[in-house]
Amino acid sequence: MIDTLWKSKTKPEPLKWESLVEKFDSIVDKHEIINEDQKTWNELENLLVLMDSIKRLTKRFKIEKEVSFDKDDVDTLDFVVAAANLRSLIFHIPTKSKFETKQIAGNIIPAVATTNAIMAGFSALESIHNFESDPISNSRMVYDSEYTTKFIAPLKLTNKNPNCPACSLTRSIIDLNIEKRTLNDLRDYLLSKFDYSDDISITVKGRLLYDYDFEDNLNRTFQSLNVNKGDIIFISDSDDILDHIELYIDEASSDSSESEIKLLSEITIPKMVKKSVTETTTDEDDIANDVKTIEDANGVVEIIDDDNNDEGIEIIDEDLEILDDEIEILDADVETIDLGDEEPDSKKRKVDESESITESKKPKLD
Repeated sequence: MIDTLWKSKTKPEPLKWESLVEKFDSIVDKHEIINEDQKTWNELENLLVLMDSIKRLTKRFKIEKEVSFDKDDVDTLDFVVAAANLRSLIFHIPTKSKFETKQIAGNIIPAVATTNAIMAGFSALESIHNFESDPISNSRMVYDSEYTTKFIAPLKLTNKNPNCPACSLTRSIIDLNIEKRTLNDLRDYLLSKFDYSDDISITVKGRLLYDYDFEDNLNRTFQSLNVNKGDIIFISDSDDILDHIELYIDEASSDSSESEIKLLSEITIPKMVKKSVTETTTDEDDIANDVKTIEDANGVVEIIDDDNNDEGIEIIDEDLEILDDEIEILDADVETIDLGDEEPDSKKRKVDESESITESKKPKLD
C-alpha cells in the first residue's frame, strides 16, 4: 500500500549514519563551516552543524532550563537549519542556506532586505572617512527619503539623543584573547576600570553569560563559551547607575597567556538618564478637584463645576421633608401652586416667594 505512494513522487532515502561519520576526519575547519551563512551545506556539513548545535544547546539547557527558538540566536538557528536540511535531503527537497532560513523564520520580505543592504552599503562607504584627517566634518548620516524624487537624504552628524536606545549606547573595541582569557578576567577588568559595583550583567548574542546571581561561567574561556572575534559584548549595570555599553571583540594578536585586556578606544560611561514619570490623576480625583459645594443661609447646597460643564450639575436641598402628600422647605415663606387637574388638590408645593421654581433649580456657576 505504501509503495503506491511513490509512483508519482521520488521515494525518500534515509541517510547512512556510519558512512557520514567516517568522513568527519576529512573536515579541516569545522568552525568555518558553521559560521558560513551564505553557503548551502551538503549532507556531511549539515550533520556536523546539527551535532555541534546539539552540544551547545545541551550545555545551555543545563543552565537556562529552557531554550526558545529565535532567528537571532545562533545556537537555535544552527539546529533548525541543519535539521531541516537533513530532512529535505531525505525527501529530495532543495536545501537552504542559514541566511535563507533566517529570512524565512524572520519573515523578511525582499523589499526590506534590499533596503537594509543598500543602507549597509552607505554605512560602508561612509566608513572611508575614518581614514581622512577630519572624519567628523566629512562624515554624513544617510536616511531613506519620503519623497518620490529622492531615495536618500544625507545629513550632517548630530549629537546623540540620550533617550534613544540605539544611538545613545557607548561603544568601543576591546582587545581580547578569546582562547586564553576567561569571563572572570573581563569582569575584573570592567569593575576596576569603570568603578562598577559587582552587580553587572554580561551578555553576548542574546545569551546571558554572567550576572550577580549567575557565576557558573566565570572560569570558562570565551572560546569555550562560543564567543568569537567580531562578536559584541553587552554590559549593563544592574544598579542602573551607569549606562549600558557595547564592546566589539578584536582578538588579541599576542600568543602569550599574559596578553592584557584593553580597550582600543578609551570611553567614558555616562550616568543613566532617569526618565521622569508624569503624574496622572484618576477620574475620581479630577471630579473632586473640579467640583465645589457652597451652602447658603437656608441650608441649600449648590454644586459648582469649575470646568463650566453643565452635565451632572444639580442643586441638592438637604432640608427637604416628605410629609404625607406635600413637599415643604422648612422655615420659608411659601405660596401654594396648583399642580393641575391630574393631581389631587391636596398635593401642593411650597416655594420661596423671592424666586421662581425655574430660578431655584438653575445652577450658579463661577
